[in-house]
Amino acid sequence: MLRIVKLRSPMSNQTWALFIFGQLSGLIAAKQAAEDGLLGRNFLSRLLIRFIPARLLAVIGLPFALFIGANTGILISATSVPIWARNWVLNGPTFLSSGISTALSFLSFVLHVGRWGEERTLHVLRRAERVVILIEAALVAASMLRIGRWGRPFRSKEVAPLYFGGGILAGIVAPLALLSGKETRGKSLLASTLVLLGGLAYRFSMIEAGKKSAE
Repeated sequence: MLRIVKLRSPMSNQTWALFIFGQLSGLIAAKQAAEDGLLGRNFLSRLLIRFIPARLLAVIGLPFALFIGANTGILISATSVPIWARNWVLNGPTFLSSGISTALSFLSFVLHVGRWGEERTLHVLRRAERVVILIEAALVAASMLRIGRWGRPFRSKEVAPLYFGGGILAGIVAPLALLSGKETRGKSLLASTLVLLGGLAYRFSMIEAGKKSAE
């Protein structure tokens, strides 16, 4: 897949985005490992710390990261499955917002479990989680309106518990309520756990709904 670039091919674009982002992330991770002393205190570590511009590489890699986050939605939209093709405009942004939401929740979960995060860091992270969950909720609602009658698979007895119970109630509504009140470690851990499980339920229900839509 790396021999050629086909801009009109979602698979080719994804392959190149993963390759470039992987190289940039690897360099940033190598510098961080050197700064943390994981590679020892030697000449190689000093070279990595001095010559790898981590912030610049992070800025360059951001567009590729966003594209990778949205690409699941882009790929399923490129099919002829009615429920996916009908919502081709919003599938990518919805998957991206869900991915960012679960990523923030994972960071919050790790920081709270290990008690590593500073109070200011946790507060900013909590605020970011709320904003992204609200964006995800708006995109999910807009997607349901756009799909219209093609959204019947979401209401089926096989998919509805996962989509509405897992993806929406557990993954969006409950965490938003938990994150909107007084900040406590227990509530943050529960909210992060629900978002992670809800993100998994949303993705699984989207695939299952697509299968039923194609029948």
